[in-house]
Amino acid sequence: MIMGAWKRKRMRIGAVCFAVMIGELLMGGTPVRAQASSTVDITIPASVTFIVTDSNALSVTGSPNPFTISYHSLKIPTPRRMRIQVRAESIEFTPTNGSPIPANKISWTTTSAVGGAGYNGTLSSTTYTTVYESTTTATSGSVGLTWRLSTVGTSTRAGTYTLNLRWLLESL
Repeated sequence: MIMGAWKRKRMRIGAVCFAVMIGELLMGGTPVRAQASSTVDITIPASVTFIVTDSNALSVTGSPNPFTISYHSLKIPTPRRMRIQVRAESIEFTPTNGSPIPANKISWTTTSAVGGAGYNGTLSSTTYTTVYESTTTATSGSVGLTWRLSTVGTSTRAGTYTLNLRWLLESL
């Protein structure tokens, strides 16, 4: 499970990058102020749960499915666009028992992108990966993600697994 509850936040987006982690605006670990000329109301579910019931399964689909990111009231200077990216907060899942699972065993596919394009990807703990990019004219939009934990393996024990994510919103 990626910890937390649904988060809806009015965010200011500037020319610099902003990382969103459970309601905090961070840049290089330091709180920052965004430029007042760029704003967005965005909803990102703060958690996805992977429930492993069969260690012989090749993959486990996360819940909720789809994991829907939506935004409205996007105000950025033309011809800019908004990019949403994600990375893992740590290199691996830390289970209560059994072997750790590397974060790069999590991937996603996107569906039903509105107001932009969704991008499939694999989670990394070192690099942000693009999930969605708006068009230059979009003021609202959304994208659905289906999260997958792959190659569960026999060293994985049944249970619920947790990994924190860090989200990055950019105005480009």
